[in-house]
Amino acid sequence: MRYLPVLDRRTKTNQDHGAHQTEQRDRRRKHLTVTYGEDFDLLVEVHDITRPLAAQVAAEPRPMAFRSDVAELAEAIHRLCVVVAALIAAADAERRTAHLNVAERGRAMAALKELAERPQPPEITDGMLSSGLWVEALTEHVGPYTGKLSDLLARAAAPGTRRGLLSASEQVVEGLRVVDLAVVNLERHLARAAVTRASTPRRSARPDLRAELARLGVATDE
Repeated sequence: MRYLPVLDRRTKTNQDHGAHQTEQRDRRRKHLTVTYGEDFDLLVEVHDITRPLAAQVAAEPRPMAFRSDVAELAEAIHRLCVVVAALIAAADAERRTAHLNVAERGRAMAALKELAERPQPPEITDGMLSSGLWVEALTEHVGPYTGKLSDLLARAAAPGTRRGLLSASEQVVEGLRVVDLAVVNLERHLARAAVTRASTPRRSARPDLRAELARLGVATDE
């Protein structure tokens, strides 16, 4: 199943949500307080973060030079996906075991969470670096969890109300800040590559020695 959004056909409501999500992203990157609710779209977040970077990497003379940076970003997004999957599994276990007594419920919840399917790391190939299609790989990686995460955030406990435990929103924010660090590293290396290219003098074309001698009337044939 494919989960890629058709972003150029968003409704006005979705565009408003997108603008709000962009504002939240800016706040998160400034380490200001951010609380995510049911309007948070994980797939759109990953797409909007990675799309401009993928375009820049693909436009580089040597996209493979950024392989480790892209791999770091993909790993950060995967780790976030693991956190989200665990949150969803825990919420599902709570719902399924609500009818049990305390002792039985604890054991049943632990078993359900252990049996829950865990996301596998996304594969980023060399060809994806040149084509920019690693955006698709990463958005499809988080796609299956996006709707369930929005539903979970809609009814989750508010930050600061879990007696020292992080709320679902706070765990998502922490995961996204790791993603943000990987983004900064990739952006820094792209900027460094651009500066290096701009400061490297271009090699002048090799002069045509025979043409120059002919212009001077000097024969080159014995």
